[in-house]
Amino acid sequence: MKEIKINSKKYVFIGITQSVIRKNNFDEYINKYFQSDAFKKISLSLNTRYRRIKDSRISYRLINHWAKYNLITAERDTEKGWRKYSFMDLLWLNIMLRLRLFNISLDTMVKIKESLYSAFRPKETASQFPILDYHTIMAITKRVPVYLIIFDDGTAEFLTQSEYDISASNFHFADHIKISLNRILQMSFFKSKVDLEPIPESIHDLSHEETELLFMLRMGKYESIKVKLEDGKIELLEGVEMLKNDKRIIDILHENNYQNIEIKQKDGNVVLIKRTVQIKP
Repeated sequence: MKEIKINSKKYVFIGITQSVIRKNNFDEYINKYFQSDAFKKISLSLNTRYRRIKDSRISYRLINHWAKYNLITAERDTEKGWRKYSFMDLLWLNIMLRLRLFNISLDTMVKIKESLYSAFRPKETASQFPILDYHTIMAITKRVPVYLIIFDDGTAEFLTQSEYDISASNFHFADHIKISLNRILQMSFFKSKVDLEPIPESIHDLSHEETELLFMLRMGKYESIKVKLEDGKIELLEGVEMLKNDKRIIDILHENNYQNIEIKQKDGNVVLIKRTVQIKP
């Protein structure tokens, strides 16, 4: 890793075989971010496997084909049960769909996955792609413009708009493909419900607690959110959500430490499960 100066500011080279530039405190910043309680809770939410595939473009035949190359995994309650995926699993699937449009081979997809997997490995994280977790949260909460840059040798990097601009203006990039992570998130998960149109990075100065609140608001999981402030800082977040009736009560009880659960039934059947979750940033 080599340090350079551009316009009196310090930057460092990163990359496996290609040179891109980040600010020289990137590793320190991202490590602190992964160690924060707010990020750990957001990352856990993004990586918990309870979702099913509803995208008609992703057939189980395609899933099985990708699984043979270890490009995707899933969980099942039983051998014949529904396959369950996390938000990040489905995001990665949508990224691979995007790669298919560029006729990228499966072997190259494997290289891309390995490149991203090894890009950043903080301690004590269950995330498959921590670097993708980080940039996904930045794109959802702060609407930072983020791109997946794929070089012609199969290596890949996630870069924000400012990192891409300064790398491209100071070095001659090898041939590459540039894919917008913001666009994939918008089209695949949020559509018209939440606006993820990128905004300038100069106004992204938010605390971890504020980032967590924005994440709760943008994901649309909660019907209502209460915020308790103390000395101008977020002290407590309380979210109310409706749960699916087919969810097991024992599973709900183990999902959170601070929660109130309301259950309504009719003719012996559960018709409503409402949960109020307290989140202490």
